[in-house]
Amino acid sequence: MVNVKQIVQLNIIGQNYESLGVAKVDDLVVFVEGAITGETVKARITKVTKSYAVAKLLEVIKPSPNRIKPLCPYFVLCGGCSLLHMNYEAGLNLKLAAFNETLKKIGKIDYLANKIYGMENPSAYRNKIQMPAGTTDKGKLVFGYYQKDSHDVVAIEECLTQSDNVTKVINFVKNVCNELKITSYNEIEKTGEIRHILVRENNKGELMIVLVTYKEKITNEEALVSKIVNKFSNVISIVKNINTMHNNVILGANSICLYGKDEIVDEILGLKFKISHKSFFQINRSQTEKLYSLVLDNLGSDASNMNVIDAYCGVGSISLSLAKRVKHVYGIEIVEEAIKDAKNNAVLNNITNASFYVGKVEDLIDDFIDKNVDCIVVDPPRKGIEEKVLRSIINANIKKIIYVSCNPATLARDIGILKEYYDIKDISLVDMFCMTNGVEVLTVITYKS
Repeated sequence: MVNVKQIVQLNIIGQNYESLGVAKVDDLVVFVEGAITGETVKARITKVTKSYAVAKLLEVIKPSPNRIKPLCPYFVLCGGCSLLHMNYEAGLNLKLAAFNETLKKIGKIDYLANKIYGMENPSAYRNKIQMPAGTTDKGKLVFGYYQKDSHDVVAIEECLTQSDNVTKVINFVKNVCNELKITSYNEIEKTGEIRHILVRENNKGELMIVLVTYKEKITNEEALVSKIVNKFSNVISIVKNINTMHNNVILGANSICLYGKDEIVDEILGLKFKISHKSFFQINRSQTEKLYSLVLDNLGSDASNMNVIDAYCGVGSISLSLAKRVKHVYGIEIVEEAIKDAKNNAVLNNITNASFYVGKVEDLIDDFIDKNVDCIVVDPPRKGIEEKVLRSIINANIKKIIYVSCNPATLARDIGILKEYYDIKDISLVDMFCMTNGVEVLTVITYKS
């Protein structure tokens, strides 16, 4: 048995889905952040429960051949990229193994996925960056990311996941805010002005800047906007989003467009999409194209005669990609603004065989079952699919489900419910969130004959 503050030498026998190193002391599992399979490490025990312990890595005595020096100077403090200490191929293999373990443990399924699609150059891949604002000891505003397990902002001057365009804009806005005496929000004292900065970048390098503020009016607002647009010709939109709530939600209900329009046009698989500052859009353009191509490839040879439901359709990015191949697509989404975007995007791309509806999928799903639906594509939020939706799919005998998921745990749970009626035909992983624990999973399930 181990005790808190005890220093122990551990042999790392594996890594879990959070990339934590796994060791054993007697029969007690010990999790060590930053440790890699095959390593011998020295660690200090920080927590002990009946079923597991947690330890802080102090020294790598025998390093893994997969260990590398992190390229990011903020790696130790920032809670963002958790796999930067591993070579990329090893990180991909870890994600694949962790997914299979999750599928087995939660879904009670023995199927083994063996495909994960990585990036040739897994950096500068994010088309959307959002950073909280913080304050230095000298009272200067900074932008960055939260330190691990805290709300302390680590000031970030550059990030491997974002482009140079985005880095330059964020640093410029920071400097101008300090020049104009614009302050950052203090969540303890409930004072200050800027809470977050959000930047979207499209395939042309054009930028949308969203300033999330605590107050409706910020100091020297006009001067700030003027300096940004005079400096950067590729900034086509500046939006002020006002969030007066005392919670962890980033965006508030009200917003004002300060420059240009509240939209930016991006492109996926040759289709154009108008995106507002609140719209959900996949953050990794090239990997999204890979993911959507896999969806299309798995429709089958008779796709042109198929009616398809796209549940949780967002701004219609999957729906409109499907519409190029199938007879008709019915998109369902609870966010009214997203459905407006989806309808506009259909017009923008001259697509007439896609219909979009506002509402909860669990409330609307039965309305589409009598439309001779052959396939349903689901891309739910992290909480997964409501059981009512799963039961409706089962009862309708829908032949094929293409399930896109960013949460292996809820995917495994949902497949566990479906497995009595459906067989897994294929599972592919796409590394959408490079250098982190996150992964996107595409599962093809067909009705048992």
